[in-house]
This record gives sequence, C-alpha cells and structure tokens, in this order.
Amino acid sequence: LSVVLKAVAQPTSGSLAIGRENGISLSQIIQQLAASKPDTNRVNLLISQSHLYWIAKTNQNNLLDSSRMAAENALDLSSRLRFIKGSNEANFMICRTAIEKGDITSAVSIASKVYGEERARLLLIISEHFVFAWKSPEQIDKGYPFIIAAINTSKAAGSSSWYYQGLLLLGKYYFIKGDIARGK
Repeated sequence: LSVVLKAVAQPTSGSLAIGRENGISLSQIIQQLAASKPDTNRVNLLISQSHLYWIAKTNQNNLLDSSRMAAENALDLSSRLRFIKGSNEANFMICRTAIEKGDITSAVSIASKVYGEERARLLLIISEHFVFAWKSPEQIDKGYPFIIAAINTSKAAGSSSWYYQGLLLLGKYYFIKGDIARGK
C-alpha cells in the first residue's frame, strides 16, 4: 500500500511564490540556528533563511548560492527526519535557485526526484520560467511540455489545486502566444 501511495501522493501545501518571512530578520534567524537542535524547527529556520537570502538578492548582491545552501541543508535534515513538508519546501527553493541561475537541467533533475503534487509544483515553476521569459516564441514554447506534464501529474495525484494552477498557466501560455480562444 505504501508503494501505491508514494507513486501518486506527495502532498504539498506550498505555493509557487517564495515565502515572505514577516517579522524576522536574517540576523535573528542566524542566531536561532546557532542555538537550534537538529529537528523540524531547525528545518523551518533553514527554509526561512533560504527565503530571506532569495528576497535579498540583487544584481549587485547575488545571494542565490546562500539561498541554495540553506535549502540544501534543510533538505538533508528533512530527509533524515522524514519531514516531508520540509523536504518539499527545500526542493522548491533548490529548484528555484537552479532556474534563476539558468540551470534548467538541474531543475528538471530535481523535479524528476519527487512525485505527486510536489512534482507538479516544480514542473509549474520550470514552465513559468519559459512562459514568462518573453525572449522569443521558441523560448516560450519550451514551457508547454512542462505545463502539460504538470497538469497530467496533478491529475494522476488527484490534486485539484495544482491541476487548476496548471490550467491557469496553460491559459496564460495561449494568451501570450496570441491564441485568445484557446487561452479562454
């Protein structure tokens, strides 16, 4: 039974956006991490640290590597603790940093290692990269197979939330391509 569940389910409550850490600074998180035990609270602190590094990145102060390192530490600890929510958010941040650096191969590799709803989520962020790139029609078209894969994955996992997110992105894809009828 657990094999069947693993094949279709890896519930994720995340979104496609990077979490905003309201009311806590990076220095506070670093202090809390220094005193934390290797538990789910530490994972959540590492995820918050990854989010804050992501948000603080600029062209002059690129903190993507720090964001990814915090997420990789969160993934390692989450795996040891079997903390699925932590693993999901860590994989999300690792995938986002890979995409931001233009390393789509790594992002696809990360998506291929997860299943169910989390795979649909990662496929959607990969497809968004192409759909909203606005560089060329060929670039935008590279997102289409990822959208379809995300829709199919979410359907197979029984996730109406990610299924509808996929349909929304598919509609946006068609609108960008100028196919208003299909977009509707």
